[in-house]
Amino acid sequence: MTVNVTKILNVTYVKTPTITGESTIMQDGSLNLTCTGDSFPPFDITWTKPGINKTLNSKTGPGTSTLVIHNVTEEHSGQYVCSANHLNTTLFQDINITVIIY
Repeated sequence: MTVNVTKILNVTYVKTPTITGESTIMQDGSLNLTCTGDSFPPFDITWTKPGINKTLNSKTGPGTSTLVIHNVTEEHSGQYVCSANHLNTTLFQDINITVIIY
């Protein structure tokens, strides 16, 4: 008698997201930040800036999100937070941006 057994293996993994991009930008330049996280299933990534009660617009794909702001002004200085959601867990990474006024 032969018995066949089927087992389902669910694999998940998560690595802390990273932010790339320049943290110092000249006035009227462009802020360009990318947050990338390695996970399975892929992270759902959003950008926020504390004090602003909305998600910032970004180009998003599986496990990555790029935030671009053109013609930056002094008000764009401050902390930007990348939130990477994976299943029931959210990991955060942040960067402080300085806009140089000339």
